Amino acid sequence: MGWGNIGLSWTRYAKSTPTRNCARCHLDYAEEEDRCPHCGSIEDHEMQDYLHALEEKKKRKNRIIGVFLASLLLYVFIVLFVLPTYLR
Repeated sequence: MGWGNIGLSWTRYAKSTPTRNCARCHLDYAEEEDRCPHCGSIEDHEMQDYLHALEEKKKRKNRIIGVFLASLLLYVFIVLFVLPTYLR
């Protein structure tokens, strides 16, 4: 990343639309919209299914991150401790 990219990311941030947090689904949406596009058109019983699906998606993402970090830790352990003794 060069120094020229910092200005581009700042410009993108400065031009972003202001957002607000939805009280029902806790997701952000543009302030210019009168209701949340995620949950504004669904009923309460459908809302529970939607929140459950969001929670399951978050759990899957956390599992993937955990597996990645564990494999990274195993790789570092092998490179730092096992490989040098093998190469002697």
